[in-house]
Amino acid sequence: MYQIKNKYITSNLTVSKSIEIANNKKIKNLKYKYKEYNKKKNFKNKTNSTIKYIKIKQYSCKYFKQLYTNLNNTQNKLIKVYIKVTLNNIFVTYLFNNKIYTKSIASLGFKGKSKQTVYAYKTFAETILKDLLNFSANQPIVINLYIKSLSKKLKPLYHILKANNIKINKIYDTTLLSFNGCRKRKIAIKKKRKSVIKFLSYL
Repeated sequence: MYQIKNKYITSNLTVSKSIEIANNKKIKNLKYKYKEYNKKKNFKNKTNSTIKYIKIKQYSCKYFKQLYTNLNNTQNKLIKVYIKVTLNNIFVTYLFNNKIYTKSIASLGFKGKSKQTVYAYKTFAETILKDLLNFSANQPIVINLYIKSLSKKLKPLYHILKANNIKINKIYDTTLLSFNGCRKRKIAIKKKRKSVIKFLSYL
């Protein structure tokens, strides 16, 4: 009886093992199929994404080319005006089509304290306006101003430019900044040494 029971138990174990192996195979097959399905799905998504990316890239390239052409056109039309203001004079330089033109209040014939009058500033502003109109005739004028040391002397210039429909694109302030002030005076050390020697001699 003992032997028969043992055989029965072993037969049950073999059946259960075979069922487990079959189940494991099914699970593996399912996993493999799931992976394949995911791969196909991802591949489709990738292809769609790459097509979209290529389209965006083509559109962006066209857009940037247009921007670059527009920027070149505007840069050719732009007139850079550099203004330097001092206590007794104003210096102006124009940069247009890689050519430099200069002008100052002294070049108009003003001398001494007459440079600091309002009349001098107005006449100087009018001459600048004439020069700008000569640069680009029958076209809208666009200016970039680079000003060193801003002051009230430039008010008439600004008003005259605004009245004659000259567009100011940007105003740059190029004044220098002092970070730690002027250098301090050198201290004389010889006087100190003499006093120390005298003090030691008394001891």
